[in-house]
Amino acid sequence: MFNIEITLYRPHMRELDAPALLKAIHEHPGEYTPRLRYADRMKEQGREDYANFIQA
Repeated sequence: MFNIEITLYRPHMRELDAPALLKAIHEHPGEYTPRLRYADRMKEQGREDYANFIQA
């Protein structure tokens, strides 16, 4: 669990694509960080409604 948090907070994570984030979500369903990062990615792409749904 600790390793995924360290990995997801690194600056290069900003460049990860949606499939990599979805893989992290699938592999660590109890972790909030991948889902929140994916929601941020969706907001960046103009999908704010979807992002708000993920964050809820």
